[in-house]
Amino acid sequence: MSNFYETLNLKRDATQQEIKSAFRRLARRYHPDVNPGDKKAEERFKEISQAHEVLGDPNNRSAYDKYGDNWQRANQLEEMEKRNNGFAFNSFSRDSTNHSFSFDGDLSELFGSSNGFESLFRRTSNRSRGADLEQQISITLKEAYSGTTRKITLPQNIQRSSSIEVDIPKGVTSGQRIKITGKGQPGSNGGNAGDLILIINLEPNAVFNRDGHNLHVRSDVIVTDAIFGTEIRVPTLKDKTLVLNLPPMTQSGRIFRLAGQGMPIKEGGFGDLLVEIRIVIPTELSDEQIDLFKKIHELETDFFSDEEK
Repeated sequence: MSNFYETLNLKRDATQQEIKSAFRRLARRYHPDVNPGDKKAEERFKEISQAHEVLGDPNNRSAYDKYGDNWQRANQLEEMEKRNNGFAFNSFSRDSTNHSFSFDGDLSELFGSSNGFESLFRRTSNRSRGADLEQQISITLKEAYSGTTRKITLPQNIQRSSSIEVDIPKGVTSGQRIKITGKGQPGSNGGNAGDLILIINLEPNAVFNRDGHNLHVRSDVIVTDAIFGTEIRVPTLKDKTLVLNLPPMTQSGRIFRLAGQGMPIKEGGFGDLLVEIRIVIPTELSDEQIDLFKKIHELETDFFSDEEK
């Protein structure tokens, strides 16, 4: 008999947050990607996932606490109670160690005949969970920064509703999977519906490049501004620009870090904005500018020649 609390190293009075934290901790430890080729770790990961699927859902957990390994049959057991003049299933005794049940009396008194009992549980044993559905969803970098909502159209064979509105949390990354519980394919014989899995696709941005929680942006400056120093305005995803003071003799390729101006972090706070300076050479010059640059070139040539002597 399974004991999902022991699988997650938890007591029976654990909170839902403690269940969630225990699952994450154990899943990171036994995930197949972390333990390639380790069959024991893979099996342990499956046990952990199964335990979390039950205990992580308050309704499933309540059924499991009441019926143990028969938790998936909770609806049928409760329905039978109603059909049998309010017969209380506390007439079943439960072994708190392994969640097994026994009944004091003749089962035929409850179900009319043992064949009826067997027929019922033959049907419930065939109950299966519906398949999960996966759907790609594209969002902009701005939407990933602020969070957004999407109206998702469900396949026509999902009868519960034709569309649902889904909240996309801020800070999501490309490839991230968001689970919408119970919005997948219907189960069979009364089984639970599967889940809808949304896979985030982050659209390219013309200004910013994303690297984890950090953002990268380039800023073009002219030669003289790089030499003498200047103020430049840097765009952000907060719909405002920031002023960055460039010191004199700033080199092309130098990167300035603006703390807290990057993407939001799930645990709190923000990443950084990294500003790369790119010195732009003019494509057209006036005669006066050409003469000045020639003079600068001559001075630099003389300077480096003296250095080599």
